[in-house]
Order: sequence, then structure tokens, then C-alpha cells
Amino acid sequence: VNDILDALGIEPQEIEGVFVNGKIAPLDTLLHDGDRIAALPPGTPGPYRLLLGLVSSPNNESDKKSDTFKCK
Repeated sequence: VNDILDALGIEPQEIEGVFVNGKIAPLDTLLHDGDRIAALPPGTPGPYRLLLGLVSSPNNESDKKSDTFKCK
């Protein structure tokens, strides 16, 4: 995924999360023929961030990004 983002001129800090074939994925995910990727921009509304797995439950003390996706 990193190579595609680089080729498109997209910096990691410019996206909120990456999905491969509809599932949140780390930036170092290796892609295969036919894989579909999607990059979400920062500012995705709160409820969608939780539903998509970009943040942990609001009942959790900290509102961290999912462990499966690390931008930096």
C-alpha cells in the first residue's frame, strides 16, 4: 500500500485510514492482483470512525486509532 500511496503523491499524514478489500489494513500490507484499496481522508465523522474501526470504543478512556492501522 505504501508504494501506491507514494506513486500517487499521498503522504501518510494525509489519510485517516487504509482499507484493502473492505477491511482496515496497515500501510505495509502487501497487495495482490485484484486487491482493492481505499484511503479515507482525515476528518471522517465520529460515528463512521468507530464503525470503520479507525478508533476504539468511546467507552474506552483513550480514543486511539486501531492497532491494525498506524500512520507513522
